[in-house]
This record gives sequence, C-alpha cells and structure tokens, in this order.
Amino acid sequence: MVKPDAQLSEESYLYAAVQAQERLAELWPLLALVNIEGPEEAADLADQAANALVAEGAKASKMHRDPDSKPEFVAASRARWQAQRDFVRAARDTVAIPALRGENEGLVSPRPPELTA
Repeated sequence: MVKPDAQLSEESYLYAAVQAQERLAELWPLLALVNIEGPEEAADLADQAANALVAEGAKASKMHRDPDSKPEFVAASRARWQAQRDFVRAARDTVAIPALRGENEGLVSPRPPELTA
C-alpha cells in the first residue's frame, strides 16, 4: 500500500481487511492473558501495542480511500512497530531466567552428595 503508484484492488483490500480482523479476534484473548498474568508494565505495553495496531489499521483504511493520507499511515505503522518492540522487550525481560554460575547450571539437576565423589 505504501509503494509509489501502488494500486490495491477493492477486492484485495477487503480480503486483507477481513484477514486483519480475524487476526485481531485471535489477539484479544491473548491480550487478556497478558493483562491477568502481568507484570503491570508488560500488560500496559501489550495494551499500547494492540491499540497501535488498531490505529494502524484505521489509517490503512483511510489511505485506501485517500492516497494523500499516506504520511499518517506511515506514522501509525512506525508507532505500531515501536509499541510492538517495547512490548517484546518487556515480555523478554519478564520471562528471562538470569544465568547462574555456569551456562547449563539450573538446567540439570544437581547430583546427590553420594554421587559427586
């Protein structure tokens, strides 16, 4: 949609819009889980990413009707990418297990004292 002189047929656009709505429908239950599980920072960033995705979709729809609104769509797309990156960073920080003394330590059960000799 953002390439110069890109002309997207109405049929192609409507198909893509339906696909996007179906993916959003899959997103909402997952968003609820993030909000329940937390932490609060990750939940807030997940909400921001979802809202940015909806805003990007609205700007894509507007641009389909009015090609002069392309800068708004590009800005919304950049905002969505940033919101997504922020959420992913927080999610990674949440699930990261700090490394202990050794690379594999914590992955293997320690040996009982009688087997260490």
